[in-house]
Amino acid sequence: MDTFEETIQNGDIMDANDACVMKALVDEIIVNDTGIEIHFKCGVAIEQEYIK
Repeated sequence: MDTFEETIQNGDIMDANDACVMKALVDEIIVNDTGIEIHFKCGVAIEQEYIK
């Protein structure tokens, strides 16, 4: 999990192991015109606006 968190924070490219962790944790990803929302299965949601 620590490696996964570092990858997300650094913006590094994810590999197959990271994808498995994402599938296990994430319920829904919403992509819109201004940014993305990630909804986790535990009920937490994060939003990130695109950087121009």
